[in-house]
Amino acid sequence: MSARVEANARLTGTVGVCGAASAGIATGVPIHRPLIYRAVGPPRLATSLLGPVTVVLTLVVFGTRVELWLFGYRLGFAWASVHHASSYLWFAAMLVHVINYLTQPPRLAPADWRDHQREAPSRQTLVAGSLILGIVLATLLLPFPTPFALPAGGG
Repeated sequence: MSARVEANARLTGTVGVCGAASAGIATGVPIHRPLIYRAVGPPRLATSLLGPVTVVLTLVVFGTRVELWLFGYRLGFAWASVHHASSYLWFAAMLVHVINYLTQPPRLAPADWRDHQREAPSRQTLVAGSLILGIVLATLLLPFPTPFALPAGGG
């Protein structure tokens, strides 16, 4: 496996490995990092520090959005402020993440298609599946009313 494909595997599997390692620590079952992770080396410091922050912010953004969608302002206006603040912080964290990895996709993506590595089809399937799932979910949610609709004649 080439170093570029190893780096792509490390990049795409970081959250899964961190989650598995966290689960292993919580349950007492040790999870060992694969050799390719050790061969490629650790990720950059900024992305290592921002990884857990980004995961937590993503959960907060999604959670507050679902809460607002289900209940609107019936539980108070604080949820909207939390949602907005977490969205801005998430955007800033993702901006740092994207800037840190900006040079890698143009080198790694063609290797997935060209080299036909064993992991490439599963990554490509996951990306295509997530796009299709997003489109399906957005289409299914269109008929549902929003609690934020303006009153008739209001503005």
